[in-house]
Amino acid sequence: MVFAIFFRFYNYNEFSLSNDELSAVIRLNFNSLSEVIDNGIRPDGHPAGAEILLYFWTKYFGLTVSSIRFPFVLISCFAPLFAFLFMKRLFGYSPALFLAAAIAFLEFPILYSQIARPYGIGLTFVLMATYFWAELIFVNHNSKSKKILLAFLLSVSWALSLYTHYFASLTVVIIGITGLFYLNKSIIKYYLASGIGSIILFIPHLQITMHQLSLGGVGQWLGAPDNLWIWHHIIYIFNNSIYLFAFLIAIISAIYILNFKIKFRFSSLQFVLLTWFLLPFLIGFLYSKFINPVLQNSVLIFSMPFFLAFIFSFIPKNFSTSNSVVFILLFTTISADTFLFEKYYQKQHFAEFKAITEILNDWQNKFKNQKILNLANVNTLEYFKFYEKSFGKEINFSGSSYKSNADLWKLKSILDTTTADYISFSDLQNNSSSMTLSIIESKFPDIIYEKHFADISSIYLFNRHSIKNDSINFINNNSLNINENIYSNDEYYCPSKIKLPKFSKKTLEIYCRYNFESSADTSACHLVVDIQDVNGNSKLWQSLPLKYISSKNIKNEALFHKFIEMKMNHNWVKIYIWNSKKEFIKAQKINIFIGLKDR
Repeated sequence: MVFAIFFRFYNYNEFSLSNDELSAVIRLNFNSLSEVIDNGIRPDGHPAGAEILLYFWTKYFGLTVSSIRFPFVLISCFAPLFAFLFMKRLFGYSPALFLAAAIAFLEFPILYSQIARPYGIGLTFVLMATYFWAELIFVNHNSKSKKILLAFLLSVSWALSLYTHYFASLTVVIIGITGLFYLNKSIIKYYLASGIGSIILFIPHLQITMHQLSLGGVGQWLGAPDNLWIWHHIIYIFNNSIYLFAFLIAIISAIYILNFKIKFRFSSLQFVLLTWFLLPFLIGFLYSKFINPVLQNSVLIFSMPFFLAFIFSFIPKNFSTSNSVVFILLFTTISADTFLFEKYYQKQHFAEFKAITEILNDWQNKFKNQKILNLANVNTLEYFKFYEKSFGKEINFSGSSYKSNADLWKLKSILDTTTADYISFSDLQNNSSSMTLSIIESKFPDIIYEKHFADISSIYLFNRHSIKNDSINFINNNSLNINENIYSNDEYYCPSKIKLPKFSKKTLEIYCRYNFESSADTSACHLVVDIQDVNGNSKLWQSLPLKYISSKNIKNEALFHKFIEMKMNHNWVKIYIWNSKKEFIKAQKINIFIGLKDR
């Protein structure tokens, strides 16, 4: 418990609030609890428990990061304890100690215990329900009052799970049904009463649940799982390390063989543990495949302990000296992997709103006499307001989404009309269109600042002024130069192939500077860069639709565009205009230059 508490509270208020946490905070911005339920909970898709906890807690303790996360972290600290208690009741002291330590040290349960979301607290509630379930069914209590107390605690634990997350609900429903096969006459009425009691406690939420189920899943951004998803999830449980998983399996197998002389035993309770892990996955997998995608690692945190419990159930009950040595070895390895090799506390786990807001605030102070236009790709600009208050200055944005064609047209319009000297672009979702940076660079070609927070979020600062000529080596000497009219519906124009020279650094940026004059609509045209190997095989291919950077009736529009980053030597670059729909176009004067820049 000491380690579990330390690992969960350490640094819990230092890293940025995530998208989901900021969404929960924004949904508190109503005048009453009933308004929070109607406008913040009903449209969300999660049960009301976590949001109501957050509502009352922040009402009395404030809206700081520490305050927002504290009750969630505190409740989550009890997950290893309840894991130990239920495992000890079913399989003995030694397997219980292994299970509790795994939940205390692995990255998956630690991460979701440190944020103000339903996953960590839901894990605690499910394990609490499992412990009272095992205590009521498998222990022969002669005291009627003890049975009543256990039934009451089981009922409350089930209800808390129901109010926390629908996958937690699914998990405890499966556990509840399983219990029916182990009942005897002395406890059947207490067990059934606990189930009925949890349903009664959940009745006030049923109307909200029915509304949320009608909304479907999160298919707008979450894709359907592939057939190997369960394998990837198992590896994710073990810090995304197949080596850690293999090491654990090898150690447990060695203990089993040494103690049981290879006499393999598989009890009904071990089968139950495996079922509790697999059934929520299977239901979520089929629902995601055929109805609406909902399956992601976080929603299976509630069933994750049962896979670990299944593995550790093969350890002998009695804690021998050899077991203690293995225990120290195994969990020294897990903790080393989590905190030293995986660098858990240095890793970027979620989108970085805190640092990006601070950077934007610094730029506003730095460029006081020059205009800076802020663009962002984020669910809602309201997410920035939480950290804006910390830095004391509001940041004005001109756009917040760049995914669809309509978004890109809007971006082009903004760039065509702005008088700003600088443009900042903050990508907090990393799912903006691949054309977004290309379109910005066509008007603001010089990137003077660029920072990436893992592969989760990024921030850029662009300068309107052209890139200095001495920083780019133009290698083709204007070899793609056509000063004659084009009246055609051909598919390809001006194909040219240029040998790339050797370069000194690992990555190379390819720039394209071109003039394209047209007196007709060129919406079907793309500028294509195709990087090929010595045999002419395409290795990297990228196209830039001219419609996003050029307008109808263009005249002498000179543009810069950084196409691609290369990591290869001795290759060719092929560049051409691609008229993808073979529509008739009328164009004059195409000048294309290929420029290289070491990075």
